[in-house]
Amino acid sequence: MTPEKVAHLVRAACEAVGKSEVVIIGSQALVAQLPGDIQPPHGALMSVEVDMYFSHDEEATELLDIQGYGSPFHETHGYYIDPVSETTAVLPQDWEDRQVRRSTPSSDGTRTYTAVLPSVPDLIISKLAAAANDGGVMRNDLDFVREALSVYPVERDELLALADKISDYHNRLYTPLEGQDLRERVKGLIDKALSPRGSVG
Repeated sequence: MTPEKVAHLVRAACEAVGKSEVVIIGSQALVAQLPGDIQPPHGALMSVEVDMYFSHDEEATELLDIQGYGSPFHETHGYYIDPVSETTAVLPQDWEDRQVRRSTPSSDGTRTYTAVLPSVPDLIISKLAAAANDGGVMRNDLDFVREALSVYPVERDELLALADKISDYHNRLYTPLEGQDLRERVKGLIDKALSPRGSVG
């Protein structure tokens, strides 16, 4: 995936349903916002899908299947949109206050579409939450975070503060009846993400 391909998907999504902006979460939100001279994490570049949704419009989001997996769009271009729910990603509850916006022109150049992206620190928290919730991909998510931090350093204290802002909904949803709650598990992974590669147990 490249920034140009992400921009193509933003145009395709907005033009398909007549919207002017769409939210991108996951690794491709990082690809979309890093400056051109900074190389995104390898895992993000290898991905062929972009997680998207239209804010407060589930019906419009469902229509994005027209550019989804196995669609003619996917077969033609080799990449596709994965329509997701607004609650799919675990993010700090005030992430929109730090949102990054990237604009791209419409196909005919008469309009501008906007991709709404969580900031890099918020994306890091989201990836650490995924690692905390799925031991099967834990190392992959931590590797992604480490690569992201290598090109976009974030202070430990900032990440700890953002972990405390994980929404109550997600904290309840992903906290075992007996066990450490999600916010604390994410905090525990912050030091692992900041530590040298290979030190994860």
